[in-house]
Amino acid sequence: MPVAAACERRREVMKAVGASHATASHCETAAQRQAALHLAKLSRCPRDHWHAAIEARLASPSMTMLVVGANKGYGVLELLQRYTATNLSGVDWQQQLQSGHAKCGRCCGICNDCRASLTRGLLPHAQRAMAAVRVHAFEVLPTNVAMLRAATARFGLDAQVEVHAQAVSNSSADMELGGQFGWRNSNQPGYECAMPSFRSAARQAPAGAAARQKRMQRREGGTKGSGTIALQATTIDAFVAARRVERVHVLEVDANGMDALVLEGAAQTLAARRVDVVAFEYHGIGFYGTCGECRSLRGMLVRLEALGYACYWQGAHGGVARASGRCWQDAFEFWGWSNLVCTHRADLRQVLEHMPMGRPPRGFVQAIAAAP
Repeated sequence: MPVAAACERRREVMKAVGASHATASHCETAAQRQAALHLAKLSRCPRDHWHAAIEARLASPSMTMLVVGANKGYGVLELLQRYTATNLSGVDWQQQLQSGHAKCGRCCGICNDCRASLTRGLLPHAQRAMAAVRVHAFEVLPTNVAMLRAATARFGLDAQVEVHAQAVSNSSADMELGGQFGWRNSNQPGYECAMPSFRSAARQAPAGAAARQKRMQRREGGTKGSGTIALQATTIDAFVAARRVERVHVLEVDANGMDALVLEGAAQTLAARRVDVVAFEYHGIGFYGTCGECRSLRGMLVRLEALGYACYWQGAHGGVARASGRCWQDAFEFWGWSNLVCTHRADLRQVLEHMPMGRPPRGFVQAIAAAP
């Protein structure tokens, strides 16, 4: 699309959004701040419009992506659908998972991921067909690791996906799964709430996190697991150094309250701005909270901002709201399941800043992706 036509189209769709719908960068008025908070609290199962808007700018002939907390693999599948020419659907993936594991829990994904429709941006099919994409998927539960490896083998994805039975944190110290954090369903395929802990007593999950974990366990009717599973741990910094990865295009973290530790273990890579896009969960379990050892969202965003990363809430209806910097508000520290995305790249930030907080109108994502 010619530049002039793209600019005109962008003006048209921005006008369609309406003056009452602020964009992600708007946080000056009380109404705008309230709208951002509302979006944040409804971001547990976000839509992918933001990713569609930046995909053409982010795409490269050779791409490396890291998924920490791969679980059933729907995050991995979405990256393959977006950046390769695969024709696999979420239903295909679900059927494969269930074919080998009939007792797969929530096998469609906790957000009904198997039925999610991918929002397409402007990345041409020909470019996707030629891309050399490598996705490293980290998962700690042996049953999920087995499912992921079976699925990648079944669909011939071994050249694109490598599954690591490994914990990722801020240290490469030995970790374990089970004990006080072993819930009743931890051996069930598809289980999503495992949280490994360091073996050293001084590095156990904080008391506040343990209390919240037990409260959730009681609500689920769970009991302590019997026995533990030893885990090999690594950090993002150690992994990219060992694999000689020069650039990480996407780092996705879904670590059930350990997201902050994963990002701490990526400090050097982030400081060198070798990660283009970081997506992670904020939560009320694990290392999120007010205890002495816990991490706060504000602290995480301040550190990321200092490294040049701007962060945004991912909305349930496709909207985006700025979370860091001048748009931070203390009400964002609500300790609830939600999702954010961060980037240091000026071109990607420009796109995200102009995304609406509300539901994007038809054609908006393609128009803003085409804008110069």
